[in-house]
Order: sequence, then C-alpha cells, then structure tokens
Amino acid sequence: MAGLLDRGRRERAREARAERERAILASAAHLFVHGCFSDVTLDAVGQRAGVPRGTPSLYFGSRAVLFLHVVEAEAAAWNGELEQRLGALPAMVPPPRLAGPLAASVAARPALPTLLVVVALARLQFGTHMEM
Repeated sequence: MAGLLDRGRRERAREARAERERAILASAAHLFVHGCFSDVTLDAVGQRAGVPRGTPSLYFGSRAVLFLHVVEAEAAAWNGELEQRLGALPAMVPPPRLAGPLAASVAARPALPTLLVVVALARLQFGTHMEM
C-alpha cells in the first residue's frame, strides 16, 4: 500500500516539475522576444513564471542554455505546424507553391524569427562556436 502512495506522490512531483519547466520556458520566451537578450536574467524569468528564486537556474543552469531550450521548443512547435500544412498539400507540389504554406507557418509563430535573429546576432558577436 505504501508503494502505491509513493508512486502517486512521485507522479505528482514529476507533473509539478514539468509544469514549472513549461512556465519557465513560456516566461523566458516572452522576455527574450520582447526584450534584449543581455537584459534577461534567470531571476526575472523565475519571477515572471511564479516559481521560487533559483528554480530556473536549477532546471537550466544558465541563461544561454535556457535560451537554447526556448529556441528548440519554438522550432519544434513550428516544425509540427509546418508538417501539418504541408501534409494537406498534394504529393508532388512545385516548390513555388510551398512558399505560401511556409510563409503562413512562420507568420503564425512570430516569436520564431525574433529568436532566430538573436541566435544569428550571437553567432556574429561570439563566432560560430558560442560558449554555453
């Protein structure tokens, strides 16, 4: 019986951790898109996410790693949406007809271009091998 209670408690703890992680990522995405990368702090992300101080650092370690997770999540979401849009097209579509669905998918996720610009600017500033 005690094992079942412990399993339930562990599952709730996993769910709570996942929810905190989602809140941190959403808060970080907002701050990175609407502000300057250098002005975003892990404390500000945590405060906006409503998590205890130090939680973003505990989960991600650094602002750069958190930023990369935000970019990865946004790119994965965009990729899923793009696959759906392209899946609705006939099998053999001339490349010019792909431009519309591609543009619409980017327009539907305005944070993605902003985040990619930040990546490009960081690469210009720090070179192609950014230290994380």
